[in-house]
Amino acid sequence: NIWNGLDVILILTLLIGLVLWWFLVPWALSEHAVNSFHALNLLPCYVRLLQIFELSEYFGTLLFTVFGMAQDTTQFLVLLGIISLGFSCSLTPILYPSRSARWSQGVTWGFWAIFGDVNLEGTEEDLHWTVKICVSFLQYLLS
Repeated sequence: NIWNGLDVILILTLLIGLVLWWFLVPWALSEHAVNSFHALNLLPCYVRLLQIFELSEYFGTLLFTVFGMAQDTTQFLVLLGIISLGFSCSLTPILYPSRSARWSQGVTWGFWAIFGDVNLEGTEEDLHWTVKICVSFLQYLLS
């Protein structure tokens, strides 16, 4: 069984990490290296814990529901990212006519506008009023 081998590896890496912590941290290793070793050891532990929860009637159902919601959320965020990238690609040349300003701003600002306020410093203030209204409306739709 592969899980028995994984359990042995997990216990051995935990013991190796503890030995490294007790004996080598003061002289040879940094605490960050040992903490990273423990963090990498925790990842398969969580996978094993999720496998154990699948056997429970309550937690198994809850686990499948949460993973289904996470899958739906991922699909939604991919779709949202594609749409916001399209808005960003169309609005960036309007807001930043100079090439250097466009390169420094990039096109990912539209995606982050969904999650919070975006600093739009360096935009051209001498745009025509109709362009400003269209850009403001599109920024409102984006956020």
